[in-house]
Amino acid sequence: MTELRENSSIVSSRRDSLTELVRVYCCLLAVLLYVLGFPTVLYAAEFHLLSSWSPAYIGRPEIAGRYIENLERRVDIEISIRTSGPEAIPPFEQLEPTAVGLVDMLFTHGAYHVGETGIGVALGAVRPGPRLRRSSGLWSLIDAHYRALGLKVLSLPTSSRGYHVLLNKPVSKRCDLQGRKIRGSPVYHGLIRSLNATPVVLPAGEIYAALEKGVIDGAAWPAAGSLPFRWFEVSKYFLRPTFGATTHLLLMNLERFESLADDLQNALLAEGERLELDVHKRFDELVTIETNEFTNHGLVATQLCGEQLQQLETSWANGAWRLGIQKSDADARQLRDLARAVGLAQ
Repeated sequence: MTELRENSSIVSSRRDSLTELVRVYCCLLAVLLYVLGFPTVLYAAEFHLLSSWSPAYIGRPEIAGRYIENLERRVDIEISIRTSGPEAIPPFEQLEPTAVGLVDMLFTHGAYHVGETGIGVALGAVRPGPRLRRSSGLWSLIDAHYRALGLKVLSLPTSSRGYHVLLNKPVSKRCDLQGRKIRGSPVYHGLIRSLNATPVVLPAGEIYAALEKGVIDGAAWPAAGSLPFRWFEVSKYFLRPTFGATTHLLLMNLERFESLADDLQNALLAEGERLELDVHKRFDELVTIETNEFTNHGLVATQLCGEQLQQLETSWANGAWRLGIQKSDADARQLRDLARAVGLAQ
């Protein structure tokens, strides 16, 4: 019996020594690969990203999809991100589930959570300029606001040719849209009213039928992104010029973000900054592509004119600021003042 215990002790000691040898060997191998310049995966993580749009909206593949692809291509981290859309949680109800950790990330627009904060919609009045938004402190100001809501800003990708309106009739001789019903989320309402039209709130999935049946006379939407919905089949005109700047938000549950290793946090933020630069250029291209496609499908550009044209950007900005201040008074005013001071807003 004593001999068995001694043999067992010897085996256990050898196993421990072997385990330690393997550990040391792995460490030395990792160091050697690093010195020789071979890529090594330092961190691995899985995330769930929720999108306010289905894949039909061009922003989902071009923004959320691009972000995921860039992260998954990195050699220093191993990331897997699964996505779901409005079929899982409706767009106007997505912010709180992200803030409490039911999902890790959210790809959205401020109009979809104006019930919780007005900062996201106020960004529609802030001119694009990815580098200046960051260097001026404006990006950090927005990040601090969302942190207070339990969220971390990862990226604020923006298009400079923001929004437009699809119409069933051209602009009137009075240079407005008097008497018409125009679909638009709350961020559009100030502008729609300034054109003497009535705003109507409808989800994207109901716009086609509403245009077809004459329930609405037009639909406001980002200038890049309406083509896949085929609304050109039930519209005849598109309003020009475009107006405002479309700022999307890529957010993350703050607790989840802060639980990650520093290098993984840095990777998420670095790819977010890269995304802002890529999207700023890419969406300008997409607006041109979609404009050409509308023309190919028989749609005609209808131009604003007179005072309505002169006041277009002001009317849009005033509506966005008004909505932002109504919901997030002090923070929205601070955002507006800083944006104006650095030349990013009227």
